[in-house]
Amino acid sequence: MTALQSVRLEEETQYGNGLNKLGRGVPIAIIATLLAVPQLYRFDATGMLYHPGDPLVPAGTFASTPLSSFTYVAPPFPPSKRDTVAETALLGAALTALHETLVTLELPVESAPFGEMSTLQWPRLRDLTFRGPYDPAHLPRIKALSHMSSLRSLQLLFAFPGTSSLPQPQPIFHLQADERFPWSRLEHLVVTIALPEDGLWSRLPTNLRQLCIRCWPHHQTGYALRDKQSDRWMQLIQDQTVMRSITESCGARAISSLEVHYGVKNLDEEIAFLRTLPSTFPLLNSLTLMRYDPPSHTLLWSRRQRPSPHLFPIKPIQPLVSSIL
Repeated sequence: MTALQSVRLEEETQYGNGLNKLGRGVPIAIIATLLAVPQLYRFDATGMLYHPGDPLVPAGTFASTPLSSFTYVAPPFPPSKRDTVAETALLGAALTALHETLVTLELPVESAPFGEMSTLQWPRLRDLTFRGPYDPAHLPRIKALSHMSSLRSLQLLFAFPGTSSLPQPQPIFHLQADERFPWSRLEHLVVTIALPEDGLWSRLPTNLRQLCIRCWPHHQTGYALRDKQSDRWMQLIQDQTVMRSITESCGARAISSLEVHYGVKNLDEEIAFLRTLPSTFPLLNSLTLMRYDPPSHTLLWSRRQRPSPHLFPIKPIQPLVSSIL
């Protein structure tokens, strides 16, 4: 395999239509063999990475190779259906061997090895993504990764498992807390649990260029187990008034690309929100709006629009609406 540079593993996970079972995962021996390829630069895994028949993976299992991208997208099952302890051990052992050369890293938040990640050095890491069920306990663990000084892109893709008791959303930064934003060079940020009282917005670095406040998964394409309502993902969709409060409190005024997902409750308030965007972000040249009908969470329309002199400043609102539609 002297020419092999990229590996993609797709473990078959069955769900929907009454099926409610995980695949078998990937044996450790297979993962270790692939990661040992000296010229490999990209490793992508979708499904269940950990093999239930394998023991916990100790440090030293994997060889150090100049891998630049490691992504693991876990199956769309609640964490209770997977052995997240075993996954954490596997990922911790892998990242201990690979961390020095990684540029891109994507992990399921429920099994991310935060202990190892907080002590390892990440001299080249630029793109970091966590996805999975929302848990406020993860927030301080993510902020503890402040030593990732080269980070340029951070995506926090969280949703609520559809259970009877949902965790109360918490701000990433408390308004009065004496905390600074950990990644001063960040240029791209994606957040899914957006609270107007979060001190995150006023702490955003001045060089942030892309901000996305979105739903995950998308309502119109989101995956869900169909046999049990309790297994569905649930999301926090704020209305246009909350989104206006969030964008107006942003400390990053040089944003050139903005994406917001919101529920439409009042057309006049939505128009007022859209009219604030030119003054809030004077360098804005790309805008993506995804509007939802709050009672049903039905997508009304979405379109990426590159603002032009006909749209900014907004006067009146009809040209904007007709152009986007």
